[in-house]
Amino acid sequence: MRWMPEFVWIITGISSNFSFSFLLLLLYKEYIRKKNALFVLTKVLNDSNLFFIFLLFS
Repeated sequence: MRWMPEFVWIITGISSNFSFSFLLLLLYKEYIRKKNALFVLTKVLNDSNLFFIFLLFS
């Protein structure tokens, strides 16, 4: 998907919420590596440390 990096940076620039930007960048990095966004999303939500960081900065 050629528009993905630009989309991520636009959303990150618009969003002042650090946790949302952090989660988006994590998802993008894992998506490029594994090409499976749903797997990455469930992995992030099931990983208690990442989810705690997400909640902490939200």
